[in-house]
Order: sequence, then C-alpha cells, then structure tokens
Amino acid sequence: SGAPALDSIVTLAVDSSAADSVWLLVATQKGLRRGLWGGTYFPYVALPDTGVAAIRSIFTSPSRALAWAFTGSRYYFSGDHGASWHVPPDVPGVLYSPGDFSGFSPERAPAAAFRGDTTFINFNFDNPGLVAFRRDTVLKNTGTGLGEVLYDTADGLELTRAEGALTALAVAQGSNPTQAVLVVGTTAKGVFYRRLDVSGSQFANINRQKSLKGKLAEVITYPTLISGGAHCGDSYSRFGYRLGKDGKVTITVYNYAMEKVRTVVRNASRATVAGRSENIAEDRWDGCDDSGRFVSLGTYYVLVESDKGEKAFGKVIVTRGRK
Repeated sequence: SGAPALDSIVTLAVDSSAADSVWLLVATQKGLRRGLWGGTYFPYVALPDTGVAAIRSIFTSPSRALAWAFTGSRYYFSGDHGASWHVPPDVPGVLYSPGDFSGFSPERAPAAAFRGDTTFINFNFDNPGLVAFRRDTVLKNTGTGLGEVLYDTADGLELTRAEGALTALAVAQGSNPTQAVLVVGTTAKGVFYRRLDVSGSQFANINRQKSLKGKLAEVITYPTLISGGAHCGDSYSRFGYRLGKDGKVTITVYNYAMEKVRTVVRNASRATVAGRSENIAEDRWDGCDDSGRFVSLGTYYVLVESDKGEKAFGKVIVTRGRK
C-alpha cells in the first residue's frame, strides 16, 4: 500500500533481534516494505527526504536492532528494527561526513558486516575502502591519521579501483567472544582480513606468500583462471611476488611444454617492499602470445626472475582460448 501497484523484489533481510517478534524487511524497486514474519501485510516505510524510493540493498544485525538500507545514491540507518529511518549525523572533527559517502559504484552496491553495535560498510569509490559506524555515528580511523574515516590502502587493504572492487564482508568470531576477524572479499585480489580485537592491526591478504630459496617469495596469480575474449586485453591475470633485493625483473609466460609464449616485462625495475613487488599496470598477462594471438586453453607457467638471481614460478589456467 502507498505506492504504485507494479513492483518487484530486489532483496530481503530478516530482523530477529527483537525479543517477541521477527520482522521481514523487503527491498523493492519502488521502496522499502516491512512486516511481521509469516504475516500478510507489508506496507511501505517512508525514508526521510525521499519517501518511497528504489532500494538497492538492505542489511540487519543478527543481535542488535540495527539496519541499513541503500538506494542508488543515499543510505539510511534504523535503530528500531526498521520501523523508522534517518540519515546518519555529521560528526565534527572528521575529514568526511556521512554525506560524502552518499554515492557508490553503480555496478557494486555496498555490503555490511556487524559486530555488536559496530557496522562495517564498504564503498567502491575512486579507491575502494571501508567505513565503520558505532550505531549511526561514523568512527574515526586512527590508523590513517587524525580526521580520517576510510580504511583503505594505508591500512593494508591494498586494492585500487583499477584492480577491482570490494565485495562481501563478514565478521568471523570464535568460541572466545573477545576475538574477532573482519573478512573482506574482492573481485581480483582474493580475501583480506583484519583482527578486530588487536589495537592498530592492519589488513593482510589471505594469500600470504611463502618465502622461497633466494629470498624471492612465491608468485601469486590473481585471478588464476582467465578466459579469452574477442580481443587481447579483455581480461588479465596479474602477478604478485616479493623480492629479497631491489633489482630488474623479467616475467615470462610458458606453456605446459615449457615453450616460451610471451615476455610480459623485460629488465623492469622493481623494489623490495613489505607487500608485493609489482607494477599493476605492467605485471599482468592478457592470455595472448608474442604475436598478439590468444593462446589455446590449458595451463601456463609464469616465471619471475631478477638480475640478482632470484626466480620463482606461478600458474595461470586459461579456460577458453583459440582452437
């Protein structure tokens, strides 16, 4: 009731944190509906300054009366099981206000994860990052300096917009309630995690590199599976590695018979860093050979070697190629 008759469901969320009832929140193309689980009446709930608007995603806390709803351009908070909604307030002294996060990548709606009264929300802006809220109040991120809010590359979440986007979020908690880990999915770099119970902890990539002989860490390919498109450059597999010494790197791709397919970079300068010694614009392979033709499907090996004698292999699997 209260909106045009034609509507369609986008997603659902269940709020079971109330002591005596379970609420079903329904995000639709025409607005937000709310009703009791098992009920037959789901009226529209008005959003401030918007009234009835299309809802892209909605999230509820499993243990608190907290909920977040996202339209195509704004987000809203509810602290009463979705009965009423408001825009999070501005916080003096922070570099960004909640209004600065009012937009998000149209192809990547935000995700949320809860720990008690704290909500973590991802946003895929020019550089992807996370924002933390205590109920509806944005929290300062002391890890990147006074006044900063966004958790991003400065906190170990090493992902730029050119490398992909943040996807799912989850808080993993063991039998000890004081210990918890925030887990972050990405489209191109796998999974990152961060201890929430350790002050000042940084994000780390779950694909931790093993040290090999000669101090070069193992070569990580992400994604490991690629498929050919209509043209070379439609998709890429990037290479992550870590040098023991600064030097010049050559990266070569070989087929299963160890015949050379492509020299990706030759004598390119790379530095020793705490994370990965890589240039995301160059240390990548598009599945094509040196003649510019897409390779056949199969397994390919990536050799990273430096002028200091360090070398290691990685693997890329091509799932679709020329016949």
